[in-house]
Amino acid sequence: MHLHQRHSHQRSAAAEGSEATTDDARAAAGALSADELGGLGYGLVLYANAALQSAVTGMQRALGVLKRDGKLDEDPELVAPFRERQRLVSKAVYDDLEKRYAS
Repeated sequence: MHLHQRHSHQRSAAAEGSEATTDDARAAAGALSADELGGLGYGLVLYANAALQSAVTGMQRALGVLKRDGKLDEDPELVAPFRERQRLVSKAVYDDLEKRYAS
C-alpha cells in the first residue's frame, strides 16, 4: 500500500524513512476508510498488493481442495468459469490469428 498526502508540509510515514513508521501507516490505512484518510490529508491510497494477496488466498483455497479431493470442479466459489478465463486471456484474438496465419 502506498500513501500520498495532499499537502507537502504533511509528510507520509514512508517519507519519514522509518520502517516501523511505514508499517504503522500501512496498518492504520488498512483500518481507516477513504473518507477518514482524506480527513488526515491523504489524497491517494494505492492498494497495489490487494489483487495479488487476494489471488494468493484464492490459489491456496483452490489447491487445498484439489489436494483434499483429488479434483477441482468448476465451483464459482473457488475458480473463475472457464469462459471468463478464455475472455481474460483474449482467446478469441488468438483463435482469429491462428485462422489467419494457419498454412
